[in-house]
Amino acid sequence: ASSPPGSGWPQGRLSRGGPPPDEPRAAHARKPGVQVGARHVAMGPTAAMLVAGLLAPLFLGRTPGVDATEFSVACPAIEAHSLQVCDRCIADDLCPVIGGVEYKCNHFHKKCVAPSWNASEVIDRCPELRSRPATWGAMCKLACLDEQSPYSCAMNHCLNEDFPCNWVPGCSSEDNNLPFGVHETDSACLRSCSDHDDFIQSLWDQDDCEAAKKVWGGCAVNSIWQYCPVSCATNECETRCDREEEPDAAGLRCWEHVERDGVSCVDAIKKGMDCHCKCGGVYRSVSGTVYRTNGGAYTWKEKVKEQGVSKSLDLQLDVVPQREFSVSLTGDSMSAEDGVVNPARIKIVAEDSPCSHANNAEGVSGLLCEVPPGNDILAIAVCDTWPNLATAWLHRWTGVSIEACGNYDICHCNKGCNLRENWKLSGKIRVRPESTDGDPSQAPPGCAAYFPTQAPVPGTDGQDKRSDGVVRSALSITGGLLTLYGLASSEVLTALQAALAEFLQYTSELLGETVPAPGDIEVIIVARRRLR
Repeated sequence: ASSPPGSGWPQGRLSRGGPPPDEPRAAHARKPGVQVGARHVAMGPTAAMLVAGLLAPLFLGRTPGVDATEFSVACPAIEAHSLQVCDRCIADDLCPVIGGVEYKCNHFHKKCVAPSWNASEVIDRCPELRSRPATWGAMCKLACLDEQSPYSCAMNHCLNEDFPCNWVPGCSSEDNNLPFGVHETDSACLRSCSDHDDFIQSLWDQDDCEAAKKVWGGCAVNSIWQYCPVSCATNECETRCDREEEPDAAGLRCWEHVERDGVSCVDAIKKGMDCHCKCGGVYRSVSGTVYRTNGGAYTWKEKVKEQGVSKSLDLQLDVVPQREFSVSLTGDSMSAEDGVVNPARIKIVAEDSPCSHANNAEGVSGLLCEVPPGNDILAIAVCDTWPNLATAWLHRWTGVSIEACGNYDICHCNKGCNLRENWKLSGKIRVRPESTDGDPSQAPPGCAAYFPTQAPVPGTDGQDKRSDGVVRSALSITGGLLTLYGLASSEVLTALQAALAEFLQYTSELLGETVPAPGDIEVIIVARRRLR
């Protein structure tokens, strides 16, 4: 295959001519067909167009033969041949017909151009400004012939990650840019905004973009900036990820934390950031796992390797007791409905409690979860707090607080929360005191354990001294023991004394003996039907 001038391909490896002449599409792409289960049923071009023409209108509420307007097969919400010259396109049927000439969707730039234009004319007539990513073409370094799902050539041949999933505005509906048959978690869509070091290695035998910049003294030669949007400081990631990612509580997006602060993709995800643009490759690697058949937040089971170390993607959150915080969970195929109709729910349970039916831990506020009265201990808690923010990639609950210090688990349900199997362990919360200075007795519940050991009382030598001490505890037993076996009260009391001594016994290394002994236990009758 050949590439257009200025494409950045090394001279000598590819010819310098324009794109190859048009040939029958069947010579370059899989024969058109339809998906039946996991099989691809091949059919001729005429049959394929007939099926697509019948199916596409159904997704728009139109009846074939009733609406005379023709719509694109690839973009069923856009009229056929309605785009303008140089507009971005994903199929020929979107491009205009001018003076009887049918404009084509160029296989390298994915813009509507005249079939007579050579590569240089395409660049001259449809200029691309390095400082304006919106003017860029698809930057395909080999011809991308696909005009239907799954657009495999986009990943293998094209540098611009917006192609094809964010290429034609309103492709499938007013607020949906996806081409017909494409899902947002498809490989063609989940593409990281990062340097294309793999292209650099295969084309010029350089390790990465930084090495290539040193060899050629910058980013202009061989159009290195196209391959290295991060190293060459283009504003591609800013433009693309500002549009797609939800900001965190501080108003910053994942790409800013990764590029500017040096946070890794895995660590950003574990903080609950929406990173599906900057770190799309991570999302793609764990999308559609068996454990999350209904989509939802990432869990402790989703793991990726980072610098040779396997890391889970579940949320890790550190908070202060009795102070409100937000719980943000990222994942894929998350319920994106607004408000009360969103089925997603979370609960914060005691550490190691089963997500399938555990209730909120004691002291959790801001999340309503209750076990219906009269149910047994295995009944599923009914949770009724929907997310304050919901997208296909992020759920966020605000105004949550926990009364006491300790460790807690976050359980997330994406939909069908009345079923145990839909509750997944999606994160951990560590609640620790804001400060360990001061009097531990004044700390919130459970927080004294995190305070340092107090210094010796002034006036002492600071040495531990052994002294005797007595620890007392009490319990009561009811249920008619005095009459159950017909024994004398003294015999019942002696039996209880021996049973409790055996049940409570513990070998103390400090004392060098087993305690308590039967004689340490006092059993008395305090009421006609109660022993203590």
